[in-house]
Amino acid sequence: MNDSAYAFYAVNHLVEMAACMYATEDPDERAAEESVALSDGEVDELAHEKGPPPSASQPTYINAEALESTQAALTAARLETENLYDKAIATLSHGIDLHRREIFSARDLAEVIESRTEPIAIDIDEDYEQTVKVLYAAITRFVSKARTLVPFSKGERLLALRLAARDIVEAVKAVKHLRKNLSIYTHSKNAHIRRAYNDIRILLGTVIRELDVIREAVKDGKPEALASLETLKQTVSQGDSLANGCLDMLVREELISPWMATSLMNDSAYAQHAARHLINMAECVLTPEDAEPSPGGPAT
Repeated sequence: MNDSAYAFYAVNHLVEMAACMYATEDPDERAAEESVALSDGEVDELAHEKGPPPSASQPTYINAEALESTQAALTAARLETENLYDKAIATLSHGIDLHRREIFSARDLAEVIESRTEPIAIDIDEDYEQTVKVLYAAITRFVSKARTLVPFSKGERLLALRLAARDIVEAVKAVKHLRKNLSIYTHSKNAHIRRAYNDIRILLGTVIRELDVIREAVKDGKPEALASLETLKQTVSQGDSLANGCLDMLVREELISPWMATSLMNDSAYAQHAARHLINMAECVLTPEDAEPSPGGPAT
């Protein structure tokens, strides 16, 4: 690659970074993101102020009765977070052009992807507004109330579950951001960029598939299956196209354009972001309550 191409590659990346940092955002989406950092009272006020759309999903497990005892509150918060994840799986899988049945089957994901010729129709914004955002707001509101009624240690567990729900939200947003380029480049005539984006699909599909396997094992009384999350973290790290040298090779050999390289760099980061948040969620939700996992950031 000549110097002008490298310059274009570098400048374009800086321009996209600046656009991401300083772009004027949709007020509703910005309000939803800021609600994560608001106080409990402010979050509760925001959730009541707008209210869910009329056709939106409704919580299944959290209600007034769940506030009557500490154990009821803990169980309701955990089950509702799992419910949020179950609903989000459809958005996540369709966002990478895979069906849930394909992810949860025994089929090789690479073969599934090779056999697909048309993208899956999905409106991630609508899914977010109708389901993910509504359930997350409900969980946040419930945890805010429940934490004032339970012992401190149990309140910490509730907080961890609320953060796990936020992890799901972050994963959905990350997939939303990468879908635009993914929809383009998975049908590109350039086999190298097509393969790179299909690798992103395989990575995220593998994470969702493995989390389901681990989840079922834990439900079957095999908590030792949680150890597999560490292996999954390694798989995710190895799938980072920037860290594993794949991106550099494609650029160095001039197999993809600088514009493609910039898109791949950003979208690989989004995929890593989504995968790590999902693993972080699973570590919290699937860990037995008596282990009291501490709330923290995304898995590394």
